[in-house]
Amino acid sequence: MKNYSILDKDINKYRNGKNKNTDIYLYGYIKACCSNYKTGESHATQKKIQELTKISLRTIQSSIARLRETELMKVETKQIGLKRLNIYRFDVNPKNFFFGNNSFYYVDILQKEKGLLLLIKSLCINNSNTILYSRNKISELIAQDRTTISKMMNELIQKNMLLEITHGFQLPANYFPLYAKDKKSTHNYENFNSYDQFVLNSILELCNQQGTVLFTPDLQPLKLIFSHYPFLEKDMKGLDEEKIKSCYLPLVLKTRCPSLPKKIDSLNYFLKALNIEFVDLKKESLELTL
Repeated sequence: MKNYSILDKDINKYRNGKNKNTDIYLYGYIKACCSNYKTGESHATQKKIQELTKISLRTIQSSIARLRETELMKVETKQIGLKRLNIYRFDVNPKNFFFGNNSFYYVDILQKEKGLLLLIKSLCINNSNTILYSRNKISELIAQDRTTISKMMNELIQKNMLLEITHGFQLPANYFPLYAKDKKSTHNYENFNSYDQFVLNSILELCNQQGTVLFTPDLQPLKLIFSHYPFLEKDMKGLDEEKIKSCYLPLVLKTRCPSLPKKIDSLNYFLKALNIEFVDLKKESLELTL
């Protein structure tokens, strides 16, 4: 099992029953935490799933019965002696998907809230964690009651698991990595490279250590930070300890950011902490071209 999983964006088309958020949470949980990421198979018993999730066995049985009617989860029931066992099969390479960090399933919020966040993530486009829809539009797209969804979203905002922005919302980067596959994608996250990932991982590691939630980071600050601290772990070989502390980003961040707020909306926070002046790279590139 990897520390992240690939989830089908078509979960937002799920229409079975009235318990949609819990159903989607279970779909994600079984795939992420109970299946083989290479084969997409899970042999977890319903009792084991009940022990892990603390969801009642009856609810699990009902959810699985609804999910097996969809393309999200294939269920094969086998009779072994006196026992009937289910084998769950998931598509390991869906046409459109997003990545979820498996730690998401252990965040201290309600399971139905996690299911709703997964559904909101599935509506995000252009390889981002941003959704430019109102509460009413989100409710309409996932076919759920507007009052109930609006209330749940307000609670998620209070719990720092959702950020309200102008014209929409953002999801925390801690739990939804900035990689996704979408045939309609035109967003600049397609230019997200290994150096950007190194900077983001360094920041997310610090955030996770301090219990801070970081929302969708812009690509530009990642590149600015790396331009000031362009050293990977392999580059630190042979350097003395003091030099490493002043050059290696994960250690610099620990020194410059001994404490963090519970919620960080923008990577500009780290630009200020690192005394890096914001530069509009797009504008600068345009001026050089002209």
